[in-house]
Amino acid sequence: MPRQLNRWIVGGAARAGKSYLALELSKAGSDFFILTVDALLHVYLKKSINDYKSPKHCVREWLSRPRYMDPAKSVTRSPLDDCDFGEDEILSSVQWSDKAKPFELILAVLDAIARLHGKKGWLILDIHPEFHFDKYIKACSDLQLLAVFREPLEAVAASLYWRGFPHREKRSYQYFVLLWLLSVYAFVELSRKYPGKVMCCTTSDICSAKIGLGDAVKIAARSEPLYFSLDWKQSGTEKLFLTPDGQSMALLKVSEVSDIEARCQKIYHLVFCKNINRISLPLWFYFSNNNVSRRVILYILGYRGFIRRSKNFIASCAVFVLRAFK
Repeated sequence: MPRQLNRWIVGGAARAGKSYLALELSKAGSDFFILTVDALLHVYLKKSINDYKSPKHCVREWLSRPRYMDPAKSVTRSPLDDCDFGEDEILSSVQWSDKAKPFELILAVLDAIARLHGKKGWLILDIHPEFHFDKYIKACSDLQLLAVFREPLEAVAASLYWRGFPHREKRSYQYFVLLWLLSVYAFVELSRKYPGKVMCCTTSDICSAKIGLGDAVKIAARSEPLYFSLDWKQSGTEKLFLTPDGQSMALLKVSEVSDIEARCQKIYHLVFCKNINRISLPLWFYFSNNNVSRRVILYILGYRGFIRRSKNFIASCAVFVLRAFK
């Protein structure tokens, strides 16, 4: 009987250093098979096996499906790039039933790859798995979640600028503030619901190599800060951030800094100090249990221009009706 594997999914708020963690673990020779690209589990959770010609077709698609690795979308990487074995060798090692769902097939493939590499388990990245973990754990009861969180000012600044620095993202900074909060609140709820299966760390933990995943952690402390980190040497009333071109710049307005600190700083301090029991979940969080409701909440609460755009939309409709009956 095959030995039980440790299965870790790494998630959390955007631009927190998840990819850096996976790459460092991979380079250092972890006891886990490390997937350095997003697993896209939420995509395959929605799919049916009837969407594919056969289970093998589904597995081949996942293994070779390219993921963009840079803001310009010029560099791609697939799960096969992290493997020392070819597609056919992996497929011959996978154990599944013909009735297996795509999500279950992906987990079976990860198990097979870990065993082929002689690893104790696997650690994969994914896009906000904390939003879908309830469904994941129903399909695989021994899954574990590591949520990574970054200092909120840094997380928002990085989200606004990482795609095209020095040009700023068109979305409001409030969108990324709320996405950060949603991620933290989801983690808090899951940690209370599944004690022992859900844990968190901060970007500071990663950079200082203080992550409690046992034998999986063999990375050295990072000597240089991640891009868009706060420049604490010069940071005063106007917060300065370290940019990719080596400068220190005020990427956020003073009013934006004040708003982010008011909404997030106390919560982040509790996460950083591993004292999440003192974090209370707001009422609106309980209405964010699926993708549609999350997007509505992010849109309504995250954009200051919502009311203005609504007025413009109503005015446009009124003009259209008047012209139609003129």
